[in-house]
Amino acid sequence: MSRVCGWLFGVVLGAFLMGPASAGERYAVGIQGGVLGYGGISGKMALDDKLTLQAVFGGSAGGVGATGRALFELHDEEVYRVYGIGELGAGYGNDNIGMGVGFGAGIEANWQELVENVIPLWWSAEGGIKYVLGNVPTPMFEIGIHYKIK
Repeated sequence: MSRVCGWLFGVVLGAFLMGPASAGERYAVGIQGGVLGYGGISGKMALDDKLTLQAVFGGSAGGVGATGRALFELHDEEVYRVYGIGELGAGYGNDNIGMGVGFGAGIEANWQELVENVIPLWWSAEGGIKYVLGNVPTPMFEIGIHYKIK
């Protein structure tokens, strides 16, 4: 399990470190959590105008895990954006090691555009399907809040 989490962490960290060197790159840090109990610290890096990588490290009452996500922009406005989600995760809990995949869609809103003189916070809400190998697919409902660093 530690090898899988280490590998996933290494891939995501490498993407962050080898990301674009242009002045337009954007990073975000925050928290991401699911309605079904999983959540943790999150980091995002926009590779370009359409693709953002996200890493979430955390857990639930039953264990710990790491998830690497790709967010593909579908629609962008000044106040919000809509995106598709693809993810790969690994976790350990209840004496079991699990790996899974997930797919879905989300919407992210720019809090700065709604309220004056506030820090650059973006709220997100997501839905989709997660499948942990060996289990039944389950619905995914997640929310997040991230501070964007330009």
